Amino acid sequence: MKRLTLVLALALLMILSAQAAPTRSLTPAALEHAELIAQIQPLADAVAAVAIRQGIVHFQDGTPPGSPLMEGLLCQALSSHLLVVEASDTAVRLSRQKAQEAARRLFFVQDLPEFAVPVYPGVSLEEDVLRFDTARQEDFIGAHIHDIALTEEEMILKADVFRLNGIVAGAVEAPEESLTWLGHLDLWLRPQADALLGFSLSGFSLPERYAPAGFMLHIQKKRFEVQYPDFLTQELKQEGTFLSLSSEDGAVTLNVRDVPGTLEALKADWLQQNGDDERCGANLENSRLLLFAPGLVRLAYFDPQNGMDTCLVLEMRFPPEKEQEFSLWQTFLENSFVVYSHSVG
Repeated sequence: MKRLTLVLALALLMILSAQAAPTRSLTPAALEHAELIAQIQPLADAVAAVAIRQGIVHFQDGTPPGSPLMEGLLCQALSSHLLVVEASDTAVRLSRQKAQEAARRLFFVQDLPEFAVPVYPGVSLEEDVLRFDTARQEDFIGAHIHDIALTEEEMILKADVFRLNGIVAGAVEAPEESLTWLGHLDLWLRPQADALLGFSLSGFSLPERYAPAGFMLHIQKKRFEVQYPDFLTQELKQEGTFLSLSSEDGAVTLNVRDVPGTLEALKADWLQQNGDDERCGANLENSRLLLFAPGLVRLAYFDPQNGMDTCLVLEMRFPPEKEQEFSLWQTFLENSFVVYSHSVG
């Protein structure tokens, strides 16, 4: 009995010690409509999985889906039990007509193409019956929905797509070591009376694929620590910096350095240089200054040194066209950049 108690205690300790993956913060609209997002989450996960696995970048609103999307979404819906049909021998078998009826509950466009020779992995044809393998061993792909907009006609969602190795979970609950961020997904759903979740898919876009990355920890004795994406592999050793890194191709850089002055002075100087550009901005709150422009973000803390006004500044530069990806990394940097003089206790 004592041995069993010890084993259970150790297992609990391992579970508690697993660090949850960092995720992008939810917008006020996403927080307000959390129940609605939870309702349509299985459909968003299924769309994300098919888009990634089939490399589908765009599905235009109002057009019928191609075979890979139609077969894939139906297969994902059956595998995740979003659509419940009795299975036998780890597979669901549907006549072409039944498969067509089921697909119409997933897509807003009702004029769907006929099921022909299957092209999606796990879908096959057996004597004019479609066989969907619902027991395929694949990593889970899901969508972390962080923003929502509602109109009278549609629901518009923004999400970060992720892959989990060995488990099925939401991004918030997943352990960090199991999760890989894959891309940005825009999703359009429309209300439909006989849709599986009350909404059906009208369109989506996967405009950005993210560089797969884990995190590295840098600790600067007595000053700060920060976790940064591990695709920043090149040490630049720039003069006057505590940390200076770049990606292998040099497109992304990150550095941490001291800048003389106060946060208010840094903000005023930034606005003087960039105040006419609506894409640039400054946010000073909670003793932290955030400066941003296309392809650039700076995070500063007031950290006086030897009696002199000094700010510790983290700067990241990146390709402006990859805004979604690097706004995600920015969230992680903001959460992990710890200046020790501001973290007493």
